Amino acid sequence: MNTPIFTQRLARITACGLILLLMLVAAGCSALPRAPAVEAELPLIIKRDPQSVAFSPTDTPVPDTPTPSPTTTPTPTTTPTGTPTLTATPIPPTPTPTPVPPTATPTSTPTPGLARMTRGMAEKPIARIDLSAWMPEPIVASPDGRRYAYAVVARNRVYVVVDGKEEGPYDGVGEGTLRFSPDSQRVAYMAQVEGKWSAVVDGKRLQSYEGTWQGPFFSPDSQHVAYSARIGNKWLVILDGKEGWRYDSLIEGTPIFSPDSQHLAYGAMLGNKWLVVVDEKGGKPYDSIGVGSIQFSPNSQRLAYVAMAGNKWLTVVDGKESKQYNGVANIGFSPDSRRVAYMADVGNHQPFVVVDGKEEKMYDNLLVPLVFSPDSKRVMYGAQQDDKWFAVVDGKEGKEYDNILLGTLVFSPDSRHIAYGAQVGKTQVAVVDGKEGKQYDSILTNTPVFSPDSQHVAYGAEMDDKWMVVVDGKEGKRYDDILNGPPTFGPDSEHVAYGAMTGNKWQVVVDEQEGKPYERLVASQDGILFDSSGGFHYLAVKDGQMYLVEEVLCPLTRNPSIPCRPIEVRKPVPSPTPTATLTPKRTPTPKPRATSTPGQSPDLSKVVLTVKDLPAGFAEIPLDQKQYNLRGGSAFGFMRTRPMTTLVGVVQLLRTEQERKEFDAYVRQPELVAAGFAQGLGENTEILEQNRLPEMEGIGNVSSGVAAMLDNGSTLERVEIAMFRRGSAGVTIVIFYYDSKTPPVGVGGLARKLDERLIKVLPPASGGEVADAGPAEFRVAWSDIHPFVAPGPEAWLMRSGKTV
Repeated sequence: MNTPIFTQRLARITACGLILLLMLVAAGCSALPRAPAVEAELPLIIKRDPQSVAFSPTDTPVPDTPTPSPTTTPTPTTTPTGTPTLTATPIPPTPTPTPVPPTATPTSTPTPGLARMTRGMAEKPIARIDLSAWMPEPIVASPDGRRYAYAVVARNRVYVVVDGKEEGPYDGVGEGTLRFSPDSQRVAYMAQVEGKWSAVVDGKRLQSYEGTWQGPFFSPDSQHVAYSARIGNKWLVILDGKEGWRYDSLIEGTPIFSPDSQHLAYGAMLGNKWLVVVDEKGGKPYDSIGVGSIQFSPNSQRLAYVAMAGNKWLTVVDGKESKQYNGVANIGFSPDSRRVAYMADVGNHQPFVVVDGKEEKMYDNLLVPLVFSPDSKRVMYGAQQDDKWFAVVDGKEGKEYDNILLGTLVFSPDSRHIAYGAQVGKTQVAVVDGKEGKQYDSILTNTPVFSPDSQHVAYGAEMDDKWMVVVDGKEGKRYDDILNGPPTFGPDSEHVAYGAMTGNKWQVVVDEQEGKPYERLVASQDGILFDSSGGFHYLAVKDGQMYLVEEVLCPLTRNPSIPCRPIEVRKPVPSPTPTATLTPKRTPTPKPRATSTPGQSPDLSKVVLTVKDLPAGFAEIPLDQKQYNLRGGSAFGFMRTRPMTTLVGVVQLLRTEQERKEFDAYVRQPELVAAGFAQGLGENTEILEQNRLPEMEGIGNVSSGVAAMLDNGSTLERVEIAMFRRGSAGVTIVIFYYDSKTPPVGVGGLARKLDERLIKVLPPASGGEVADAGPAEFRVAWSDIHPFVAPGPEAWLMRSGKTV
């Protein structure tokens, strides 16, 4: 490898490395919208969910290394038989209805957000809460916003606190397993005691198992509980305490309940084949089942999933197989359960959408999810042609942009209007019915949102490190932060509420009027919850006390001597009826949004490697920290000419539970990260071999590393990638080198140095171990990295014939 060639590629390598690292946390990428704390459960949308299959899937992954670790063993002695059967008769698909053209957003009704009322409030103390104690995860609110639960470490044990009452002690609590039932009456989680894992439901610890992975999940009617567990080297699903068949492995994102709570489905491996199991009856075996693809229709009468037969992929709907393709992804039902849509690829790297069996136009890339309108008549998705992105609605292409923002495509409740976020150069803009709003630094993920009557639009926006809510184009006050998740319209569509932070205090803002300041807001999955009477409520923490805060909106003209009563809802318009309560990745159990932690975030800008940490010969590569939008983190780079070596790294602040889960998922799949890095160096670059790095064991809370040999068609190149998370910090280091079989410095040793520095900087709560119930619910798909590296690592692996 000669120096001129190396110098020519240096800029590309450094940029690719840093972009790849920043890709691991969407909130740190300026080209992506701000990531939500927890992905919103949006019915009517076939979600781009973390477990969805990429367009060119690899083999279905077996469980990675949860605590304890799932394993794969020979075929079980008892083989489940039969095919998935549902009690109701499937509804056949109907021809695609004639699309309804979008119309301009009506302006006849007053714009919400005007100060037309006053607020009366009442605080009800619930229980004391110690904010100084280490809480491994955010406080979880019930779906109705009136109850709360969290895990806390005290006296060297882990406890779960539900409405102020302790449960436990335990040796550990499964990360991300604490949840309320949909009716808010029940609580469940996974807990570890003396090396065994048990589901704890309503405070009662159930049977213990050697390992656990998925669940516990409540059924939509809140009456049933299901989860997976390990006995020896076999895996099984437990429903209401009853054990199912034992299999060699289970698929991520399962089990799932049908919307009517009458059926339970999951994917399982038997020997070297995969099958879908419904009500403990196994279906036809395939070579692979698409992760996250198993789902019931909204009416619970149909079942669909993606499967591999030989080296081709197909869809299975009501037991019937579709045409075979090189890749299939994101199958989903329409809200009325009659229509089916998915994305496919015939092997020419130009994916297309298939709706009701009809193949649409091919594009260079597609943005998931596919979005059905609430009336099931319309379909929308993002597509790329050449270097431009646009929304495709009813088969018609919209205006071209530099990017269409993930998680922003949405129909109005009446199905007549559309909205999404788009990238214009270095700025982002909300587009409503083709009309662009003001350009901002970023648009909040899962916005824009429509009001229940479809007459108004709201979204979150960032400008100069300040956040605001924009309603019908009118900007609200700028804050240091706003509560993750979309702003909430009242049931009459005349009021808008959201949480905002000034300094280190949070308050609820309604129609641009600020409420009482609190140390923390604990929001349900739907944000600030309006009551049908016109009032609203939320949970808040002040001076170590948890309060249920109930407020009412009162007319400005009221007599001050008369007690405040809620404004009557003159024209009650119900929110669109949820018709898709299940998503491909999990049961419909509502997911709480994470709230911001009071106090200052840890400053990671000084946690870097320096020349002093490296052998002689390394020189620092100047990096513009602002270019990478690190949000309190740091980036560093170094170069050495003999042997030719480039070293780049990122320390990223992971501010929410979802960001930590997404980062952990990448850590558990370092081969995919290596594949994405290789793809970024050029389409002709292939991975000849790769191996895990054992020296990464024991670093941080979650860690891994991979060493790979790359062939770009003319030279052999090597790369080592190390990743770990310590509390709220995610670290990735890439060493790219030539002319030697080993790098001049070990990536594991550098990772340990950074870990030691993080422990000194992070609060005690962030530096300790976090109980881990298994792999984070996340899968890399094409669109995860399309702003930088297209079509993505899994597509690259398929094209190059490599597997991981």
